[in-house]
Order: sequence, then C-alpha cells, then structure tokens
Amino acid sequence: MDVLMKSEAHSINQISCARIPGKFPHFSVCRYQDFAANGILDLNPHRHNFYMMLVVEGGSCTHQVDFESYTLTRGQALLMHPGQVHVWEEVKELEGYLFFFTDDFFSLRYHQNVLSRFPFFSADSGCPMIEIPEEDQDRIFELSSLTLSEMHRDASNSESVLRSYLNIILYEFRRLFPEEAAASLTYVQRKVVEFKDLVELHYKTLHQVRDYADRMALTPNYLNRIIREHTGMSAGEYIRSRLMLEAKRLLLHEGLTVSEISHALNFSSNTYFGRFFKQREGMSPDQFRKQIAE
Repeated sequence: MDVLMKSEAHSINQISCARIPGKFPHFSVCRYQDFAANGILDLNPHRHNFYMMLVVEGGSCTHQVDFESYTLTRGQALLMHPGQVHVWEEVKELEGYLFFFTDDFFSLRYHQNVLSRFPFFSADSGCPMIEIPEEDQDRIFELSSLTLSEMHRDASNSESVLRSYLNIILYEFRRLFPEEAAASLTYVQRKVVEFKDLVELHYKTLHQVRDYADRMALTPNYLNRIIREHTGMSAGEYIRSRLMLEAKRLLLHEGLTVSEISHALNFSSNTYFGRFFKQREGMSPDQFRKQIAE
C-alpha cells in the first residue's frame, strides 16, 4: 500500500537525538518500518541536531533537504548533517535502515576523525544522496544489519563495536561519493564554509563572534544569522560547541589536568572553564572524565 505524506507550511522544529529511541543518547539505528510505527516521525519541516543516514533496501521515498527534493529507491542512501532543513514528502512501501548519531558519539573515540571532513557531511556538498553500485549493495545492507543486531545485543563494549561499524559504513560511502557532484556555492554558502574553516583553525584562541566576523569582513549580526540559517545554531553557539567537543576530547584522550585543558583552550581561569563545561554538560570536567572512564 502506497503512503503519501505531504507537509504544509509549518514552523521549523528543532529535533534532538535524545528523542530517538535507543540504548545510547548519541546513537541509534533502526529499520524504517519500526521508526514509522513508533509515532515520532515528523512530517513537517524540521532540523536535526544530529547526523542522519537513510539506506534504502526496498520501495521508495522522496525527501526535501534544504529546498531540494531527492527521490530514493533501492541501492541509494541519503546522508544529512546537523542544521539541514528536512521534510519527508512521499513514502511508498519503504524498507531500509535509519542511522542517527551526533558528533560526540563519533568524535570522542576517533580523536583525529571529524565528521565534517567526510565530503557528504560538509556544508559545501550540494548533494546528500549516494548511489550504491549493485555489486556493493549486499555488503552495505549486511553492515547495516550487523549494526542493528549489535544495537539490540546485551553485550559488553557494545558502544565501541557500534562506533566501529559506523566508521566502516562511512568510509564505504566516502569511496562511493562523487567528489565532482559538489555544487557551485552561493556567496552565503561560501561564507558558511569560510567560517567553519576559521573556527577549526582558531577555536582555541578566538572565542568571540566578532573575532571571526572581522576576519570575514562581516558584521557579527549578519554572521550569526547566516550560520543559524545553515546550522540551526548561532555563530557563538557553533564556536562554543567546537570548544566543548575539544574539551571532551582532551579530557578523554590526552591525560591532561583540568587546569592544563583550561589553559590549552585559552580560558581566563579554571573556574570559568569549569562553569562553561558544567552549563553545557550538566557536570564538572572531572565528573565527566570519571563517568566515561567507568
């Protein structure tokens, strides 16, 4: 039976990964059929604060992503990054796998591996859809099935195994992604990419939006607006999010003291760094390190 799902004009909701059922707060994988049946499928335009992958095994669907429509059938995948405006437009007997994950789930364990460096997750990738050649489809479907099975196992180190499967699937897609498919960028898109590159270079020393706006010959208000439009967060929030990710990485991987991390990230004092961290994570840096290590 075909199901047609069209959205009407609606405010753009912010969808959190925490809304997706699963064992872990920053990762989930499920069959589309189960996802649609649990009542949380949002048919109106919305943004995610997480990455989403749809791997189609049967049937078809149409998605609108940032005002472009994409129709997917067997052997195709849709790859979305946080901040993209997304709506399910049409579904016909769809079968496949949905993956949901955040920067934290992936990056905290793969210290040098940043999701935005995958070409299909960068702001300048115009097409979020990947064609999976017929000879590769069974392998991708099997990897997806193994990930789903691991998600439901009651086994030790399950989260690490899930990260490994995710890493493999992403690299499979990287092999298949047509680099030449990247679309020509508009002025605003170029500025978004420029901002993200500048943050990656200077987030340890430059914490203020004005620092970046000055380098880009923009006003802070305009920079905040275009970054919010493309990522779902303000420029300041984006900078703070990058700082927070690095703080977590350093707490887990480098064996530094909180004081050393505060200094490395150019905070004015340990107290300010501790307050910054607790406001965003709900616990102190030391508590975070102890919890993850357990």
